[in-house]
Amino acid sequence: MTSPMTSALRPRARLLRALGADLISSESVALIELVKNAYDADAQNVIVRFVPPLTEGEGAIEVIDDGHGMTAETIAKTWIEIATSNRTRGGSSRRFGRTFLGEKGIGRFAAAKIANAMTLVSRRQGSLEVVLDIDWEAFSDEDAYLDEIPIGWRVGDSDYLSLTGRANLARQANALPVAEHGTMLCLRGLSRGWTKKDVAGIRRDLSRLITPRRPQQSDDDVFNIFIDAPEDLVELAGPVVPNPAFATPPYHLMAEITAKGRAIVTTVVHGKREETALDLPLPEDRDGLPCGPFAMNVSVWDRDVEGIRSLGLNVTAKDFRGDLDAVAGVLLYRDGFRVLPYGETGNDWLELDRRRLNTPQLRVSNNQVIGEVTVSATQNPELRDQTNREGLVDNAAYQALVSAIKLVLNELEWRREQHRSAERNPKPPNSTPQDAPADRGGRRSVRRPLFSEFEVSDIADEVRRRLPTDDPLITIVEERERLIADGVRRVRETLSRYSRLAVLGRLVDDIIHDGQHPTGRIVSVADLAEQTIGHRSLPCPEKLTILRGRLSEIRAQTDALTSLFRRIQPFGGRRRGRPAVTVLEHVVKDAVEVLAGRASQNNVDVRLDLPGRTEVKLDPSEVQQVVVNLVDNAIHWLSTVRERPRQVHVSVRSLDDGAACLTVDDSGPGVPEDIRDVIFEPYFTRREDGTGLGLAIAGEIVDDVYGGELTLVESDLGGAAFQAVFRRRV
Repeated sequence: MTSPMTSALRPRARLLRALGADLISSESVALIELVKNAYDADAQNVIVRFVPPLTEGEGAIEVIDDGHGMTAETIAKTWIEIATSNRTRGGSSRRFGRTFLGEKGIGRFAAAKIANAMTLVSRRQGSLEVVLDIDWEAFSDEDAYLDEIPIGWRVGDSDYLSLTGRANLARQANALPVAEHGTMLCLRGLSRGWTKKDVAGIRRDLSRLITPRRPQQSDDDVFNIFIDAPEDLVELAGPVVPNPAFATPPYHLMAEITAKGRAIVTTVVHGKREETALDLPLPEDRDGLPCGPFAMNVSVWDRDVEGIRSLGLNVTAKDFRGDLDAVAGVLLYRDGFRVLPYGETGNDWLELDRRRLNTPQLRVSNNQVIGEVTVSATQNPELRDQTNREGLVDNAAYQALVSAIKLVLNELEWRREQHRSAERNPKPPNSTPQDAPADRGGRRSVRRPLFSEFEVSDIADEVRRRLPTDDPLITIVEERERLIADGVRRVRETLSRYSRLAVLGRLVDDIIHDGQHPTGRIVSVADLAEQTIGHRSLPCPEKLTILRGRLSEIRAQTDALTSLFRRIQPFGGRRRGRPAVTVLEHVVKDAVEVLAGRASQNNVDVRLDLPGRTEVKLDPSEVQQVVVNLVDNAIHWLSTVRERPRQVHVSVRSLDDGAACLTVDDSGPGVPEDIRDVIFEPYFTRREDGTGLGLAIAGEIVDDVYGGELTLVESDLGGAAFQAVFRRRV
């Protein structure tokens, strides 16, 4: 055996080109990385200059900043060192204390994505100018090793960065003060051509690169970006600023979320400002949000013609939508600087469009939103970059951030829908809604019926009162009233059918969970029975005894499946005539048992108080929709409770007037005082992906179908208690 030997890894030269060309997805991303370097160098102004002709293999792009610049020693020991840990150790910039954005130290090689050659010129105040030349094409030599490619650099008197040098000529052209320090990157021989659309795109991306709410350490801590473009692109030149058309949104949300999950939310809806506090749910094993604290600033626009016209802008609806499309999305900022690709065109990282499919009237889509979420490297350490620096690792912290953002966004969405509903269906002056009586000292929030906007009986009554002799007009109005009522009836039936199916869809996981054990056991016992039959040494009488036991166990498991199917049968889409007499307590028990698995998973103790036998002609599917919605809500909110027992109490009793009363009480967080008047409103929700229709549909069933009321009453368990009173068919 030979003596031990050692060798060092020796990378080929093309590896360096790969870092810039392969890890950076586009030229725009590469250019943004270079602008980030200027930010890290404490620059106050940075110019991105396009030098024609902007065709492949020709022209140039220059990035000029007035940061602190680099010395020859910095170039030799830091800049040329790939993946330096210098910034990781330093943490923040020397003058303004900015958190470094180029933490991994490889962003500089984004230049290889943009052009075939680069000249880097840098000067620190009081030092000599350093000039470094790199031919990126030399690193494409497949036979060369990385340490065989020479990089020439020189130190001397100021030329590029002198008072009359190229950098200061560019500054003067943009009305910026001159500087004898900073860095200038000249990227020559473009790797592809740049069109007007490309330059407009990079201008748009740079306008969203830094949040206006970036934390500043001093009044001098500013960061301005300028585009210097040739004459044929002069309309794209100048300071990079957001589009002023989006300065005054009709719907706006600002929120600060603490590490403990406390959200202080301010919404402004057409000038009406409201503030509220939310406690976001925390994981069982954590004392705070896995993502850490963050802030949100979200603006929303309506895209319909009326909504755009109400803005009072001198622009067509088509042009406004086009401008909004170009900048719509929710951006993510870390320490004031953008994290790509979040919020890029087509990047719906919060899945707002998918979320809107179920409730388009409530939810906003990605192309209606201009928003930003801000985090920091120090307070959000679990939000980690992917290796290519484009996006965050999809871990528990990232998922918690997405979930929390959507929960907070709920506050703006339902307030927006409330405003839009009032615009569509204004209340008559001096109208005072009547509250229905509530048992147990409760209070009933005024519920706006789902189909109230289609009610025309008041118009028909007014026509008959004012024009009692105009028989043709009265006939037309009454016929229209009949057609509308018939249409509403058909829509009610369709909604009832689909709401049952929607509940069934929510229960699919529970049904699968409950059905897996008996089906698995049946397969296992059948296999054992087959083995018994094939066992030659067993006498027939003994085989029969064993097989009877196997068959008995299979029968028990099929009974379990039959019971499961019986419980979920009412949620099917088919309806079979008028409801027969049924026992209310049995219907309620079946509905609760459907949720038994979910309750167990969330450590919720569901107690039933069903001592009587109340015979009713209620439709089991409608009653079960009410029960499932109420109990499912209770389990959901109990899952956020950590310091007290999780209990749900479901009871049925008869009232003195013969009505049947169902109560679902829980020990959860309860219903905050500030939302008690809106919880029954269609589309109100505080669940992440809720539809806002659960209580509204339950109330529609109890009130309109059974002549009763769904009421929020005083809780015996310290949480929320809902009481459904059924007055018809009981």
